[in-house]
This record gives sequence, structure tokens and C-alpha cells, in this order.
Amino acid sequence: MVYKPIFLGISLGINTKKPSLDLSISINDGLFTLGEKTYSFVIVNSTAEGMRSPMISPQVAPFPEKNDALEMDEIRGLYINIEKQISLPAYFSTVIDKSARSAPKYGLEEEESLDCEVCSADTNEPISEQSIPIRCARFASRSPPIIRAGEDVIECKMPEDYLPIDIFKGEVASGLINILIITLDKWLGEYTRENAVKIVGLGVASNILNLSELGDKLKSILWNKYDILPCFFPSDCASLKSQSEFLARKCASLFPNNNLTVLTIGEHNKVVVDSGYIWYCAVEHYRPSIGEKSYEFMVDLLKESRAMADEKQKITFFSSTAQGGGVALMRHSLVRYLQIINVDVAWHVCTPSTSVFNITKMKVHNVLQNAFDNSIQTKGELEANLQEGEESVWLSEDDKAKIDGWIESNYTQHWKERIQVSTVVVLDDHQVSRLAKVIKKDAPNVLIIYRSHIQIRTDLIGKSTDPNNLTAMDNLWQFLWESLTHADYFVSHPFEETVPKDVPAHKVIFQPAGTNQLDGLNKPLGLLAKTYYQRLFNDICTRNGENTVDFNRKYIVQVARFDPSKGINDLLDAYYGLFCMHKKAFPEKEFDIGLVFCGHGSVDDPEAVVIFHALSKRLESERFQEIRHLITKISLPPVDQLLNVILRNAYVACQLSTAEGFEVKVTESLMKQVPVVVYNVGGLPLQVRDGVNGYIIEKGNIAEVSSRLFQLLTDEKHYKHIKDGINPKDFIGITTPFQALFWLKMSNRSITPKSQRYYKDFAEKYLK
Repeated sequence: MVYKPIFLGISLGINTKKPSLDLSISINDGLFTLGEKTYSFVIVNSTAEGMRSPMISPQVAPFPEKNDALEMDEIRGLYINIEKQISLPAYFSTVIDKSARSAPKYGLEEEESLDCEVCSADTNEPISEQSIPIRCARFASRSPPIIRAGEDVIECKMPEDYLPIDIFKGEVASGLINILIITLDKWLGEYTRENAVKIVGLGVASNILNLSELGDKLKSILWNKYDILPCFFPSDCASLKSQSEFLARKCASLFPNNNLTVLTIGEHNKVVVDSGYIWYCAVEHYRPSIGEKSYEFMVDLLKESRAMADEKQKITFFSSTAQGGGVALMRHSLVRYLQIINVDVAWHVCTPSTSVFNITKMKVHNVLQNAFDNSIQTKGELEANLQEGEESVWLSEDDKAKIDGWIESNYTQHWKERIQVSTVVVLDDHQVSRLAKVIKKDAPNVLIIYRSHIQIRTDLIGKSTDPNNLTAMDNLWQFLWESLTHADYFVSHPFEETVPKDVPAHKVIFQPAGTNQLDGLNKPLGLLAKTYYQRLFNDICTRNGENTVDFNRKYIVQVARFDPSKGINDLLDAYYGLFCMHKKAFPEKEFDIGLVFCGHGSVDDPEAVVIFHALSKRLESERFQEIRHLITKISLPPVDQLLNVILRNAYVACQLSTAEGFEVKVTESLMKQVPVVVYNVGGLPLQVRDGVNGYIIEKGNIAEVSSRLFQLLTDEKHYKHIKDGINPKDFIGITTPFQALFWLKMSNRSITPKSQRYYKDFAEKYLK
């Protein structure tokens, strides 16, 4: 089945003449408006209990004859009939108060839920002065900055005889919200049922965010149930039909390339997260996953975010690239979260340079991780061992000058202005580590935090026997440390072995990598979404000439970049060992277990193509002749749900990195109830309970990897035992809300001293 991308726009208002709740839905195929449907629900006064629940059963009118079937799928929504009389208590006596339920002014505010049955929704006492029972409290968050900026420019004026829904309060607001959500749910359910369309996004006027509970419920049902991205645009509120068509077109404009959102880089290389207009989850949605102490957590988050705003503090993150790799994934999530609680946060990236990225990957990243076992060789030894056509990994003076020139250019042309008004700067990877000394010189009062996210082989630092004849590692580390010595904090993954001895103990803070439990990478996928992304995954494989994945059979997956330190060859050999064991144990049974290598590419990793081609060449060897048709290798576009679906449907996930920072894909696999097999390297064993929810194996012990895979894949009782040992709650402490609170507390200079285990200590406060 080929899915046709569809974009929707909805507009709504209260018609005061009838009176009625009017809802307009417009359908757009990415270029053209296919049609619009307006629903009008008459409102009557009633105090009868139970009449507010809208029991809606949508009916599909007969389609016109002589129309193409696929086209009818696209416009099917125009033939959905929904009829409902709305009964609301005291409709005409409702006080219309524009200030009653306005969007949060301070970013994150505690308020009373509209559905609260304990508190009085009609009290005139300000929310901030009421005592709200914890079970009735919810936390409202602001819309992202670009949406807010647009709202400040455009004053919403509804058409004559119409009122915007966000001016109502109390029971009326609650009733209207519930009716709208149920109506939209029924319409979307009918439109997508057995339909060859994929609704990519839905545009809606941002003024509804003034009624934050409506905004939150709308985001939840669109994103979590239908895998639709909610897009909020300031609108001048023309007629409902014109407005819904405008919103559908605006929504479609955010997805010009194969239904992918545009990576938006703004002025001064600032990353505009979610294109500025997409907002699919609110802070309130995270509370259930946090657990029993979610209220206390949110109050602490509110306090820290208010303090940041009151003191006009600004946090700025700097990294090499905005897409591809773990740093980019985490920053999109973190910045999104911080913005909606009104923290002044920005994320800037480097202007790409192929020549610099070649240096930072081959001569910095690989040397720090000792990817090719040559980091303790001297310059002369490296040159003596070079093969024809190879380049030495020695970081030359010209290389150093090129890196510094690149950093200086980015600083003067793009970053200087933001840095000088920032109170906290986070250097998020080694590519920008040389920025520390520049900042300290020009803005000495800025708090500088360096985050080391890879496994530095600190055991290889200081191995030079002659200061005039350094090893590649010492030559590199001296270059990096010359700048990093100016950092106020050195944030590292939570294991001491990766912190160089040069770093003073009082500067070290341990922090695990993070993941977002509600984004496309981790959210539960419904059957329709799962089917769509499985087909999309295989379509990408087919278009690239790669084997597709049989999602109805067992398969092993490793999600990672195509990188020499990711242990790709080790897993391939272990898989071959599994094949041999299976053939010996079950000679009459076909071996049909798949193996999938996949991940996102990154512009700062030019080596990925080389590694991918090396894997392709190795698979052509006679050894893999019988099983190569079961092996899939693919570099995926930046669609989080593709990684979600390939992990969620896997039987076992592996991470056999030979050098690693934390690699949170291990945790993300466990969050999806998928057992894992990892090497005892870096931060990998910190995420796994050996023999309980997976296995930790010594690096290079390929035979044991094969044995554990065989056991998991052929012994159903044992597999169930390991699977039952997975407790997703074990990993909540590293998710985005905790990461956000960590960075707020790190930015709070009044919290001193901060111990090395600061992250763990404050996270446990809410989890025990």
C-alpha cells in the first residue's frame, strides 16, 4: 500500500446567533486544498447531569460515483457526517472573561484542572492564592518562542457573530474542550480507518493555547494516538473556512521534503527546534512517567525556571551539528522542553566544514577512543606504519590551526553576540572544545561547562617517554586541555575512567546521556503507525538496493552510526556464529533470524560512508553467502519513528561498541521491553543488569555473544525470564525532565558546592 501524505487545518469558534460550536476541517495534499468540511453543533442550556457527554457516532455518506479510489481516500473526510446537540450548563450566564484562563506568563504555572471536582472552578480568588489539592493540580506551559512572537504581532479578531473558544472558563470551557476532542477523535478515527493516507501534520490557530488544557489534550490525542504533528500558527482569524485552509497550507509548508520536517537553522547558526511551530507535548504529559513524586518534581522545576527568568539568565549550547548522532537528538529534546517552561535557552551549531570534520573525526574522535589501536604511537611510528593512500592520524600544527581558525570564524561571525549576553555556555562536544579559551578571554563572567560525551581512553594519556616525541594521544590531549582548562565544569558520563587526570576533581560532574520518553523515538506506536513506519523502513531499503526486514520474524538489531568503534564486525561475526550453532542444533530447520544495522547519518562524520562500504564488501564474501539475504544495513533519514519501530519490533538489541560513551540506545531498547546484549565498555554496562534484563560480555568475546544470542532466540522460557526482568521505570531518571532540571540546577550558581554525583543525588530524591 502506498500512503498519500495529507495535511489538515482546523478552525473553530462559537457562533453566538444560533448559538453553536462550529468546526471547520480543511484537507491539503501538500500542494492543493482538496476540500473543506464545516460542522455546526447547536448549543442548548441544560443542567441535567450526563447530557454533556457527547456520544458521537460518525457516519460516512456515500461517495460520488466515477472517482478514482485513491483520490476518494484523500477526500474521504469530506463525507463524514457528525451530528450532535451540545448541552451545557448555564451557557448564556457564563461570564466571558479573557483573563480567566490565559496562557502562562511565566513559562510554567500551577493551575487547577478544569475537570477538577474538588475545587470551585467559579471562584473569583486568583489561582495563585488558592490552595489547590495536589490531585487537582496541573502544570501549564507556554508555547515555544516563535509562536509567542507571532501572537504578539497578530491580534485575533473573530468574524462577526463569532467568539473564540479560549475566552470561556469553568464548566463551559471544560464541556467545550471535551466535545471538541471527542469530535476530532471520532473524525480522525473514521478518516484513517482502512485508508491509504498518512496525516503528517495538523495546523491550528495558536490562540487556542490560551486555554492550555485544550492545547494539551489536542497535542496528546494527535501525537500519541494518531502520530500527527500538531502545528500552531498565529492567525488573523478570517472566516472559519478560510482560516482552516490557511492553516492546512501553513502546516504543509513545514514538510517539503518527503514529509520530513525541515531542519531550520536561523540567524547566527541558531537551531530552530521543531521549525518553531510544532509543539507535540506539554510538561504535564510527562508527570505520569515520573511517578508518585511528580508533583514535587514539577514544583522544583517551576522554582528553578522562575529563578532563571527572574534573574534574566540565558543558557546557550554549542555543538558541531544539528542533526545525526546522540548529541543532536538530546539537544532537540532538551531545548524543546526548556523553551516551553520559558527558559531563555538557545542552541547554536558550527558552519559545516568538510576538511575540519575530517580532522575532528579521524584525528580527534578516533584517537581519543583509540579506535585503531594506534593512539600511543609517536608521529614517526604512525608515519612508518602507513599503508599506501592512508593519512596519518597525527594532529599536525596545520590541523590545529585549521580547527582554531574554524572556531574563530564561527565565533566572530555567528556566536559572539549570543555568548556575551549568556550567563551559561555549554560546549557539547570535542569539536567545539577550543571555544572555551576564547570565551574566557572575551566574556570572563560566563559560566563555561564542557560536556564530554565519548569514552576518552584516559589510560593512554601520559604514555609519552619523551616530551619532544609525544604519542598521538598526548599531542591531541595537550591541544584540547589548553582550552578546556578554562571550563568551570567538566561534565562526563558516570564512570571515572573516562575523566583525564588533568581535570581537577571539583570540576567533575557525572551525568548520564538522556532520552525523551514522549518523542518519536520512544512513544508507543499504534497499529496504524507501526504498519506505516515498517513499510516506510522497507521502502527506504528497497530504494537503496538493500534487503528489506521481515517484521513477522525474529531479528537482531544494532542502532548506531557506521563507525569503526561501534563493533559492527564483531556483531557480524557473532551473527555468523549464531547461524552455525543453529545449523548444528537444528539441522532440519531453516535459519530465518534477521540482522539489522541501521542509524542516522551525521554531517560531521565523513567516515560513515567508508565503514558502510566496507561492511557491504565483507558481506560479499563466501562466508556469508547463505545468510546475507537476512542482513539489512541502511542509513536512515532523520525520522525518529523509524528507529522506534525497528527497535520496538526487535527480538534482541545489541551494542558491541569497542569504545563508547553511554550510547542511550541500550536504554531505549530496554524501555521498549527488548532484551539487550552489550560489551563491558564505557557506559554500556551501567544500563544493563547482567542476567536480569540482558547480558554484559567482555569486549572481543564473540563466541559468548553468539552463545547468548542463541540462548535468547531459541529458548522461549529463558527469553521470557530476561524480558520479564526489564523494568522501564528503572530508566526514568535519565529522561528529558530530569536532564532539564539538571541543567537548570547546574546554571544556578547559588547551589554550591556540587558533588560529582550531583545528578544521581537529586534524581533519586524524586524516584525513591
